[in-house]
Amino acid sequence: MFPGQGSQMRGMGADLFDQHHELVTQADEILGYSIKELCLQDPQNVLTRTDFTQPALFTIEAMSYLSEMENAVSAPDYVIGHSLGEFAALFAAGVFDFATGLTLVKKRGSLMASAPGGGGMAAVIGLSKEAVSNILRQPSLATLDFANDNSPDQCVIAGKAEDIQSAKALFKREGALYVPLNVSAAFHSRYMAPIQDEFRAFIRDFDFGTPTVPVISNVTALPHDATTIKDQLVQQISSPVQWTDSINFLLNQAARDFTEIGPGHVLTGLLEKIRANFKAAPLPIEDPTNSIDSHSTPQIDTASAQQIEPVSTPDFREAYDVGSNLIGGSLRDGVASADLVIAAGKSGFFCSYGAQQLGNEKVLSDIARIKAELGTKRFGVGFVPDWKAPEADIHLIEDLLKAGVETLELSGLIAPSLALVRFRLTGARLVGNGHAIAPNNVIAKVTRPSTAISFMAPPPPDKVKEALTRGLITEQEAEAAPYLPLAQDICAHGDAAGQSNTANVLDLLPVLQSARDRLRAAGELNAPVRIGASGGFGHPKSIAAGFMMGADFVMITAPLQCTYEAGTSSRVKQMLQVCDVDDCDYAPAGQFFEQGGQSQVLRKGVFFPARARKLYSLWQYHDAISKIDPKTRTQLEKNYFANDLEQVWHDLERRIWKEQSSIEIERAQSDEKIKMGLVFQQYFRQSVQYALQGQSNQTVNFQVQSSSAMGAFNHWIGHSPWEQRHAADLLSQLNEDAMRVMRQGLTASIQ
Repeated sequence: MFPGQGSQMRGMGADLFDQHHELVTQADEILGYSIKELCLQDPQNVLTRTDFTQPALFTIEAMSYLSEMENAVSAPDYVIGHSLGEFAALFAAGVFDFATGLTLVKKRGSLMASAPGGGGMAAVIGLSKEAVSNILRQPSLATLDFANDNSPDQCVIAGKAEDIQSAKALFKREGALYVPLNVSAAFHSRYMAPIQDEFRAFIRDFDFGTPTVPVISNVTALPHDATTIKDQLVQQISSPVQWTDSINFLLNQAARDFTEIGPGHVLTGLLEKIRANFKAAPLPIEDPTNSIDSHSTPQIDTASAQQIEPVSTPDFREAYDVGSNLIGGSLRDGVASADLVIAAGKSGFFCSYGAQQLGNEKVLSDIARIKAELGTKRFGVGFVPDWKAPEADIHLIEDLLKAGVETLELSGLIAPSLALVRFRLTGARLVGNGHAIAPNNVIAKVTRPSTAISFMAPPPPDKVKEALTRGLITEQEAEAAPYLPLAQDICAHGDAAGQSNTANVLDLLPVLQSARDRLRAAGELNAPVRIGASGGFGHPKSIAAGFMMGADFVMITAPLQCTYEAGTSSRVKQMLQVCDVDDCDYAPAGQFFEQGGQSQVLRKGVFFPARARKLYSLWQYHDAISKIDPKTRTQLEKNYFANDLEQVWHDLERRIWKEQSSIEIERAQSDEKIKMGLVFQQYFRQSVQYALQGQSNQTVNFQVQSSSAMGAFNHWIGHSPWEQRHAADLLSQLNEDAMRVMRQGLTASIQ
C-alpha cells in the first residue's frame, strides 16, 4: 500500500538516498532541484506545497519499494495506492519506469497546485459513507462533493472553502467530528475538472506497459484494465478515492498480509478499521451444484454423451476406450503426474503423463506404475522433440516402446522426425484393400495449418526409408506407411498454459477441419483423421463451444495442475487457486529461447515473466556475458541466479559433459553468444524447480505455466481449496456441465 499526499514529513527516506544513487540523479535532472535536500532538510519550507509534495512522495515510495523487494521472499499479489500513491503502485507493477512516473507526477502536482483557488476539504469522522452522502444531498450543501471514502467511519468532502466552513455545524449536529484540512484546493472533486484536459493531453504521449501484478484503481476499486489506465488516472483527479471498497475487494480475495510502503502508517490505521467491519461478499459462483465439497466422483453421463454424437463423434471414445471426448493434456515436469493419470483413467477419462523435461529413469518408473494400475486402459505420454538431439529422441522412443506406451501427445516446434516415424510405424501392418492398422498413435498439438497437414499425411518416404535402412522398422511396417497418417489425432492448439503462440483456437479449429475435409475430398487421406481442440478451455461453456464447433475431442490442461494429484508444490497450488483470467503473461520459453518461442505463465505474485524478458533482451543485444554492464550483471547474479554467472557456466558445463553432449560444449566454447544463451536458459530450469519444490525464499522466481483458462475454471468452481480438487471429480463435472450446456443450446436452436 502506498500512501498519498499528507503523509510527507521532513527527514523522510534518510536511509534510501545512498542506496539508490542512480534514481536520485534521475530525479534531480527531471525536477531541477535536489530531491535529497527537499526531503531531508526542506530549507525553503516548500515540502507541504502540492507541486513539491507529490514528486517527493513518489520518489520516496518508489525507492522504498525497490529496497523492500531486494529482500522480499515473494512479489506482492496486489499493489494499491491512495490518490498520488496510485502512481507508485503502477511503478511497482511495471506499468512505467521511474523516470516516466516522476515526470507524470511532476506535471500532476504542478497542475493541481495551479487549480482554481478558494477550494477546501474536510475530514468527517464518525459517520458512514451513506450518512455523509445523505447529508450532502441537502440543497444548502449542493456545492460540496464526496472526495474520499477512507474507512467505514472516515470520509473526506471537498468544495468551496466558505462552504466547507459553513457545513461544519450540520455535520457536528449529526454527531460527527469535523476537521477542515490544510489544503490549497478541492482535490478529487468537480472543481478539478479544468485541469483534467491538460493532464489528459500530457499523459497521452507516454507508453504504458501491462501490470505485472494487479493494481487496484482508486476510481473503480477493482484491478486496472491495462487499456484504460491512462483514462482512469485522468479521471482520478476529480473522482472520489474509493479506498474502503478497494480494501474490501482485496479482503474478499483472501488477502491477509498488507505492507505500507512510504512515510507514516496512515493506511495501516485505515486498514484495521476496514478489516474490523469487513463482511465477506459471496464469490460469483454460477451454480451451487458446481462446488466440489468432497472426493466423490459423479457418474459419467454416457447416455447424454450419445445424445450429442452429432457434434461429438464416438470414434474417439471407441478408439481410446474411454467414456468421454473430454481429455486431460500433459503438463511438463511431471505436473501431470502418475497419480493424476491413474485417477483420471480409473474414472473413464484419457489423460497424458507429463514426461517432458524429466529423466528417463523417473519416466519409465512412473509409466510402469500407471500401466500396473490401469491395466489395458490407454493413456498418453507427453513428448517434445529435441531438434538439437535427434538421436536422443530415438533412444527415448525405444524406451517408451519397450515400456508399452501406445500414445504420444506431441507438442513444441514439431515436424515429422525419424523418432516419430519409428514410434508410429512400430507394429503397423496392411490389412488388405489399401488399408493399414497401427497399434501406436500420435496426438499432435499444432498451431499452424501447414504443420497439421504434414501430420495428416503419411510418414515422409525419406524418413521411412532411413528408418528401414537403420533397422528401426521392418519391411512389413514400411509397407503400411503410405496408408497411415503420421498422426490420426490432430489437436488445434490455441493460446494455452505453457508453450504458446497466442493462436485463437476458435479460428484455428475450423481451418484445420477444412484442410482435412479438402484432403479427404481429393482422396489424399487413406484413414480417418480426428481434429480436436486445446488451449483456453477451463469452463463448461467454453468446452461446449469447442464441441459445438465440431471438435472430435477437447483437451484441458491448466485446471488440472491445481488438483490434489498434480505433481507440483502446495505453494504453487495455493497461488493457482486464486488465479483470475487476467493473472497470466507471456514470457520467453526456455526450451526455445534462441528461437524466440513464447510460454504463457502465471504473473500474479511473481517476477518471472519480467525477468525472463529481461534475459532475452540482454541476449538479443549483447554478444557475450562480458559485454553486460557491471550493475546489470550484479543484479542478475544476486536476484536471478543467486550465483556468479561464471560459476553457473562451470556447473552447466559439468552437467552437459555428464550428459555426453560434447557438441553443445564445443559450440559454446567457440561462440560466446551461444554460451550466454545456455547460461540464461539455466534460469528457466531453476525457476521451474523452485516452483515444483515450493522454495519459499524463491517465490518471486517461480515459473508456473498457466492461462486464462485457470481463472475461468476458478470462477466456475468457486475458488475452492486445491485440497478439495480431485482430477477425476473435475473432469466428470466439467464433462457433465458441458453436455448440459450443449443440450440447452441444441434445444434453444430447435425452438
